[in-house]
Amino acid sequence: MAVLRACHSTSAKGNETADLVHDLLNGGTLNEKEAQQLALFSMQTAHRDVAIAPMGLFKMDMAFVLSFCSTVVMYVVMLLQFKTA
Repeated sequence: MAVLRACHSTSAKGNETADLVHDLLNGGTLNEKEAQQLALFSMQTAHRDVAIAPMGLFKMDMAFVLSFCSTVVMYVVMLLQFKTA
């Protein structure tokens, strides 16, 4: 559970990167090359979600915990129904 919480908070902070880059671009204290590089990075971060996904199979976030718990409850209910039948 601690690993999932860490992955979720890391992903959330990573998604805030786009806002920080936009703030830097709007600050106006950058030279031309830095502004160009930050603009390119800004476009990449704006269109991609930062997520930790082991081997690309699933995202490690709180939605995964909810999905996992609901699956376990569903299987327990099914087992109880077959046991009483």
